[in-house]
Amino acid sequence: MAALHGFLNINKPTGVTSAEVVNRVKQVCRSVTRQNHVKIGHCGTLDPLANGVLVLCLGHASRLQDILHEQPKSYVGRFLLGQETNTEDTTGEVTLETPIGDHVTREAIAALLPEFTGRIAQVPPAFSSISIDGRRAYKMARKGRDVEIDARDVKIFELALTSFETPYLDLKITCAAGTYIRSLGRDIGRRLGCGATMAGLTRDAVGPFRLDDAIHIDHLQNNNLQTALHPPAHAIPKFPLWKVIGRYEALARMGNPVPIAHAEALPNDGVVESRIGFVGECGRLLAIGEVRPDRQDLKPRIVLSDKVGSGK
Repeated sequence: MAALHGFLNINKPTGVTSAEVVNRVKQVCRSVTRQNHVKIGHCGTLDPLANGVLVLCLGHASRLQDILHEQPKSYVGRFLLGQETNTEDTTGEVTLETPIGDHVTREAIAALLPEFTGRIAQVPPAFSSISIDGRRAYKMARKGRDVEIDARDVKIFELALTSFETPYLDLKITCAAGTYIRSLGRDIGRRLGCGATMAGLTRDAVGPFRLDDAIHIDHLQNNNLQTALHPPAHAIPKFPLWKVIGRYEALARMGNPVPIAHAEALPNDGVVESRIGFVGECGRLLAIGEVRPDRQDLKPRIVLSDKVGSGK
């Protein structure tokens, strides 16, 4: 069987690492394709404590990994007030315990959340995969070494309180890539004066991939792998599409420009996006590129093919 190209929207359970999910998927893919080498990437891992959407990209779809990674991610997080841990979640060692004062009410929490919405500065957790002088922060933290990570800008699109029953609060979060939900809970807890650590996390969306449509990793089998695989075009629902056929389809596949006069702009519901998708006669995504009005052509930049030319 030919190689597989597309995205798998996996529902990762709590207690399983993202690496274990990737290995399980590789086993299924090897069994189906009868090929030892299976190219699989991911669009953002989940900690073992977390569950929910884990998007894996297979074959040529891995070339769209950065495009999908830049799209918003949505979470539902549960936080335990009154303590902090070294990992910033309940799997770690308790480093601070503070009484939850009477001032910590649902109204006080809701009033605080706008401070953490928009572009904010965030210090990532010491137990993270961030590289410091060529070494992973979590490896240094596990050895008891002091880990200093500079604050970085992250973007929170939506932050809403969904439940509060002392000592737990639940938040709905939509954010950009690079945001640490554990650290968000830590900072909110500190502003409340009692500290907080993450007790649970569900990722319910990565861009267009939703938890309701995800397949549980335990249910992925040889006989349903193909139906669970989303085509590469699923990652770019808001990109304008241009159809190219005949020899112009071959040009796009080779990374060469296509004259606008020999391409057809497909309806896009008024979506404005500087990048475009090239589709062939069969409707399959061929490449991602741009319109060059000065040259009156369409230029592929990311080609979903093994035969990439060096066209100018």
